[in-house]
Amino acid sequence: MDRPGSRSRRLGINGDAHGARDAAPSGESGALPSSSPHTITTIDLRSLPAPRQIRCADEPQGPWALFGRCGWDHHGRVELLDAKTAEEATSGRFGAERPVRHHRVRTTLVVLLSLVILFVLVSVVLTLEGRARPVTVNQAISRYHSDPSADPGTHPPPGVYSYQGTGTDRLTFPPLSQAEGPTLPGTVEIQADGCWSFRIDYSTNHWQSWTYCARPTGLVETGGLVWQRWMVGPVVETNLSTLRCSLPLLSIPSVPAADKVWPARCTGTSTQIHGTLVTVGATRFLGQPILTIAGHKIPSVHIEVQWKLSGPQVGSERDDLWFDAQSGLPLQNRRSIQVRTGTPFGPSTYTENGEFVLRNLTPKT
Repeated sequence: MDRPGSRSRRLGINGDAHGARDAAPSGESGALPSSSPHTITTIDLRSLPAPRQIRCADEPQGPWALFGRCGWDHHGRVELLDAKTAEEATSGRFGAERPVRHHRVRTTLVVLLSLVILFVLVSVVLTLEGRARPVTVNQAISRYHSDPSADPGTHPPPGVYSYQGTGTDRLTFPPLSQAEGPTLPGTVEIQADGCWSFRIDYSTNHWQSWTYCARPTGLVETGGLVWQRWMVGPVVETNLSTLRCSLPLLSIPSVPAADKVWPARCTGTSTQIHGTLVTVGATRFLGQPILTIAGHKIPSVHIEVQWKLSGPQVGSERDDLWFDAQSGLPLQNRRSIQVRTGTPFGPSTYTENGEFVLRNLTPKT
């Protein structure tokens, strides 16, 4: 146990007493044993000049003695500092520590800013990559296939035809729009049972196909597909709708009659919309005009089709269609569509207005 007046150092690490230590030789100027950083050390040197007790902390805001300060030298030892030396130590050692912490904050901010910039760049790239662009005939040929064993009934020569057209697809929520055309490849593929399909690529984000079959009443539409893709920022939303007609739509009547109306009824499902869509329509025969296609006079059949949609989507569609009177190949198409769909954030209205016309009579394969 230390006696009053004895020359001793009592060192407490983190507030714990560590017993007596040997006194430093009188020739040493207050050199003390090494101690770990971030500790509080109490020194009782009764034989030294005042202040006789100094509390030290290896932190810039640690507790200091009233009449002096102390600091760590490069060997980790405690040194007594007078007022002038303490100021120099504070501005030198502790002032040098603060920028290290500020550097860490700056590094964190730089990392976060870099992540934000990376996210924005990726979003821009994905948006640009997903924007609607015209589809070329060669792109359509690359996916063309036709059943060589299909019945050779009345149908257009299979292959990819070149169409030209314009149009716009729009959504009110989210507010988006994308263009159609100006080049639109139309693909004819032969199926079984006297049927064939016609697909038009409005853009890289939108295509539609119809299935036509030869029946005693004429050429009828039995169903079809509609595919679309929308870029909502960097998020890609796609939807495929499938339509099947229990009462097929008469496209080219075998016995045409002016202003005669033939009813039709189809149902559909979509990958992004729950429920069954019901479409009730009617064909009105408008005449047999002669169209000029690629310098050739082509007899055509002109019909008007009107649809009413109900179910998870409500709206209407009006089409003016011209078909080759001999083969049934679509020659010209004008359409106007307006459909309202419920969403968790409120109703969204889709509108589509466009037209296309055939530019060549010989398909490519």
